[in-house]
Amino acid sequence: MLVIPYGLLALLFLISLAGLLLLAYKKHTAMGCMLAKHLGLVFGFFLDFPYCKFVHAIYRYGVLIQFEQKAD
Repeated sequence: MLVIPYGLLALLFLISLAGLLLLAYKKHTAMGCMLAKHLGLVFGFFLDFPYCKFVHAIYRYGVLIQFEQKAD
């Protein structure tokens, strides 16, 4: 059960590492490949986003708005 948070942390680490490598290979021919890998990781993060704990704040905000509308 502890695999999901560590997987998300690993994905965030890989995204940051790929971003730093993009800066390092800015003038190199491998930049296109690095950019594709970085954008693939970012896309994977956004696919994983609705299923992680980060979305809790959005759901909580919606519940608070719904509660205020019912209170009026």
